[in-house]
Amino acid sequence: MIYIAIPTVTPRLEHCARWAIARTTPEPHRVIVARGRSHGENLDAAFAGLPDDAEWFMTMDDDAAPLRVGWLSWLVAKAEGKTWAAFWRAARGYPHPLGTLYSVSYLRQSPPFTYGLRSGADVGERIGAWGNGVFASPCDRAILPWWLSTCDVAADDEGHPIFAHLGGGTIGHTWYHRGRLYPRIPTWLWPVMVKRYLRNIVGPQAQLVHGRPHDARMVGDHQ
Repeated sequence: MIYIAIPTVTPRLEHCARWAIARTTPEPHRVIVARGRSHGENLDAAFAGLPDDAEWFMTMDDDAAPLRVGWLSWLVAKAEGKTWAAFWRAARGYPHPLGTLYSVSYLRQSPPFTYGLRSGADVGERIGAWGNGVFASPCDRAILPWWLSTCDVAADDEGHPIFAHLGGGTIGHTWYHRGRLYPRIPTWLWPVMVKRYLRNIVGPQAQLVHGRPHDARMVGDHQ
C-alpha cells in the first residue's frame, strides 16, 4: 500500500491537493493529512502512524498537485530497486519532501531520522543522503502554461508536466532563479488553475478515479 502524506496549514490548499489526487490516482493508496505542528513534525507524525505492512510513503506539500493520471505508478516504477524517487531536487542536491516517494523499509532501517529542520537543511532534505534514489527532470518552461511558468514542475519521460509545486508559501510568492526573483501566482489562484487544468486533461467532469477528495485520515495535535 502507498501512503500519501500532506502536511498542511491551509485548508483550501489541502483540499485542492486531495481533489487532484482523487482524480489522478487509480492506484491503491491512502491519504494522510497532518496538521497542527510544524512541517517536519507533521511528516514525522504521519510516518509514525503507518501500519506494519506499508510499502511506500509519499510526501507532498499542500500547494503541490499531480498533473496527470498515472503519476504515482510512474514514480513507483522509478523507485523500484532504489530507496526513493523524487520529483524535485533541492538546492543542496537532496530530494525534497514536497514530492518524494520513499521506501518505508528503507526509512525504518535507517539511522534515527526526523523530517524536521536540521544542520541548515530544509525540511527532510538530508533523509535522502542515506540511500540511492532518482530524480525526475524539470519540465521545459517553454511548454508550460503561464500559471505554471514560475512554479516547480517535473516532467515525465516524454517531457510532459507530471507534478507541480506552487512554492513560496508563507515566505513569499517568489521564485529565485539565476540571481533574480520572479513572482509566482497568488495562493488563492492555485486551486482554481489546478482544477481547470485537470478538468481539461481528465475530462469535462474531472471524474474521480479513486475514492473521494475527502477520503483521508487526519493526524492532528490530539493524535
